[in-house]
Amino acid sequence: MPGKEKGISADTLLFNAILVFWLAVVATILISINNIGIIFVILFSCLVMSMIIAYNLGTVPGLQFSLLFIFIYGSYLLYGVFIAGFISEVKYNLISWLILVPAGSFICGQFSKQISTLLEKNENYEAIHKLVTIDQATEFLNAKGFSQKLENEFARAKRYNTVVSLIIIKINNLSEIRAIYGKEGIENVIKAVADNIDSNLRAVDVKAIIEPGTFAIILPETSLEGASIVVEKLHRCLGRLTVTIEGKKKVMRLKVSIGAAEKRDEDDDILTLYDRAEEETYFDR
Repeated sequence: MPGKEKGISADTLLFNAILVFWLAVVATILISINNIGIIFVILFSCLVMSMIIAYNLGTVPGLQFSLLFIFIYGSYLLYGVFIAGFISEVKYNLISWLILVPAGSFICGQFSKQISTLLEKNENYEAIHKLVTIDQATEFLNAKGFSQKLENEFARAKRYNTVVSLIIIKINNLSEIRAIYGKEGIENVIKAVADNIDSNLRAVDVKAIIEPGTFAIILPETSLEGASIVVEKLHRCLGRLTVTIEGKKKVMRLKVSIGAAEKRDEDDDILTLYDRAEEETYFDR
């Protein structure tokens, strides 16, 4: 398909498979009919080939193949009528292929172009959505992405009567680190914290950085008891952190406060759940 650079796309493979299967079925039917000559199987094969070329390579290559077909097949018809005489009458079913093959090429080429445009728009939308909802430094969700995901998980837990827990992590001595190591030091610390959080959580857990020095974790299908185990693991891995600053590894003591809360039946919205988790961080100092 035009515009594709990363191998053959799934839609192209599917289209090719459908046409080849279609060719095999029709060819089998035509061959089984006694009064149908092999010429019609060849003509139908050329039609399918022109459609595949146009869909995979574009309208122009498809039409170029069609012109070659028209020249060869047209010459065959002229030879059969005026020289060899084995075609006594030029019927519609013989002439129609001169129209069907280029028409099939053009339609498939344009169809391929529209599919390519739609896929490109979808990729652009996903890229924009990622830029809007993903923190580029940590690859965690940002505040916008976090709120959307928490809304979804909260609604799902409420609908299916399941559990979901929320953990808030705050780095309390971030201003001290900034004063000593500067902006680069802060960025490296944040990245190291994110890496440690990521390595200690499940793939289904949702990680986010909602403001500088504040992380949030959504734990689907996890009770407060399970969240408390995760809190202990995070305390152990974040209390003393190895960070690379100016090319040198430094062991840094972080002062972190971690709070956890589980969704309750009486919770009306995500703010109630978030406030309880954040409140727990004040008791974890």
